[in-house]
Amino acid sequence: MVQIIHRALSFKANVHVNGVIFTSSSASSSLKEAENKAAMVAFLSFYSGIYRYVKRVV
Repeated sequence: MVQIIHRALSFKANVHVNGVIFTSSSASSSLKEAENKAAMVAFLSFYSGIYRYVKRVV
């Protein structure tokens, strides 16, 4: 008897922009989706002006 177990993988990603790390907002089913979510977090923080309040990573 062969037992097959399907495990759902989940991915999170970080994007580094000007010394600041932005992380995807939630886990994703693919790495590409996680990277896109992290990029969107970075974009929205710059777009909304929140960036000036983000602590820089040294």
